Amino acid sequence: MAKSLGLTGLLLLALAGLAAAEGAGTTAMEMKSYVYIKQDGSLYVGEGVADLKEFGGDFARAVVAAKERARLDLASGIRVEVSGETSEIQEASGSQVREDIKSSSSSRVLLNLENVKYMEFKSLPEQGQVTVLASLSKEDYRRQLAGKAVPVYAPENGLELSYGPGGFGEGNWLVGRGNESYLGVDVLFRSFVLGLENGSGVLRFPNAVMDNSELTVSLWNLEFGYDWTPWHWRFQPYVPLRILAENVGIKELSSGTNVAGAEAGLGFRYWPTDSLAVDLNVRYDQGFNQRELIGKNGAPVFDTDSRTNVLASTTGVGIRLGLMWSGF
Repeated sequence: MAKSLGLTGLLLLALAGLAAAEGAGTTAMEMKSYVYIKQDGSLYVGEGVADLKEFGGDFARAVVAAKERARLDLASGIRVEVSGETSEIQEASGSQVREDIKSSSSSRVLLNLENVKYMEFKSLPEQGQVTVLASLSKEDYRRQLAGKAVPVYAPENGLELSYGPGGFGEGNWLVGRGNESYLGVDVLFRSFVLGLENGSGVLRFPNAVMDNSELTVSLWNLEFGYDWTPWHWRFQPYVPLRILAENVGIKELSSGTNVAGAEAGLGFRYWPTDSLAVDLNVRYDQGFNQRELIGKNGAPVFDTDSRTNVLASTTGVGIRLGLMWSGF
């Protein structure tokens, strides 16, 4: 119930902040960021607030104080060790007995936390106040708790650059994946991936009725998917899953066409460090649709050997080599 009330309170705070964004000096984007970080279940979060009046209006000093308070709040919320000490003194003098008992307790953070990320909000909760959120991913905390002897090899916020060599399969009536070389870039959020690829190659159709038996292909792929990574080992197998939309552009023809498909495969990563990985994966792409290639004369390109029109599809097999930077 307490957690539910807390989330409700945050949502009410967000709505109030969005409505009063202009007057309070807090932008809608800042309020969304504040609520998002506070609700992110993958993070430990600490909060610190400082009033500019405490520091004579000096914003820089207020931010420093708010950061320190946020860090202390983060540390106390994660894990603390409480130690206590009690001393007892008894004295007897005739019929008089005096007893003094003294006790003291102290707490200290078990870890000197590293990789803590901070976000500043200049006019939150109200004008003249500064709020700082200090956050640490739970994966990073577990790594630090283990004394860095057991790093957590897992994709976090990051970026991957990839290259796919061509030459897999021979060009025929069906334009398939693997006939072109390509370069790609993926943006990662945990194991979710948004990627963009550009490929090029030459497909040969010796039996097609058209002006040229070779087609220069240019491909643009937009991908969204998930890397299922059940094992967090230095040498790490995983399963890439993707949905993609592809534009097949043909230089020799009047226009290109759009097709879509889904990919699945098997990949392996090697982590020299817990923030850098070398990636190799093979994927099979199953196209959702096929589109006819239209020639300069406005008619579909026809393959006399198969007695069918030349089609575009994402179906095929491809290989990728990549370099990933994780934990930005």
